[in-house]
Amino acid sequence: MGLDRKWQAIPHEWNIFRDAMSDGRFWSFFEFIPTYFERGCRPLRQDDDEEQAFCNALKILMFAHPGIEARYFYPPGRNFDAVHFLLSETRRNGYMNKDADDLGTHAIRGARPLPEPLSDSGYIRYSDPADVLKIAEFLAPITESDLKYNYDPLEMDKSVYKFIADRADETKWYDIWEEFQGMRAVYLKAAEHHEGVLAILS
Repeated sequence: MGLDRKWQAIPHEWNIFRDAMSDGRFWSFFEFIPTYFERGCRPLRQDDDEEQAFCNALKILMFAHPGIEARYFYPPGRNFDAVHFLLSETRRNGYMNKDADDLGTHAIRGARPLPEPLSDSGYIRYSDPADVLKIAEFLAPITESDLKYNYDPLEMDKSVYKFIADRADETKWYDIWEEFQGMRAVYLKAAEHHEGVLAILS
């Protein structure tokens, strides 16, 4: 059990997204967009008309934006805070506030809080296409050695979620690097398609 982080590209102009941002309709389903795509846009509950309507809207979205269902990353491990630590000096300095304003933090957590009352839950933040472009340009040139420069298992053991120094072998590093690459790929692809990105904590 624990927290998971996933990233999903989303068209900024999608009417369902814009409506959800303004009046909250369908918002409770946005956390599960990657799951719906994996299920072929089938609802999780068969007797929920609103969920079925949202899934139907996702099918239309897939037709209008080919490949949108593949522009997401849901890592199998829980290394998002380790990646955050390595990308962000602010994070390494112990500043954990969700409003931290650096590109490493934006990449992990999303650049923008949602409008109230959607922001009350705090588990989804959004990067609009302009944010995504900045994040993609920041992430694109990072090499494995660049990311590993600040890799300090003993220091990370003190504050990084689900990180244990005694288990920080080469396999652990490989998992962190793979998670970084998967997240980066979402931003690079979203930038190519002029899309936003939802950063989802669940």
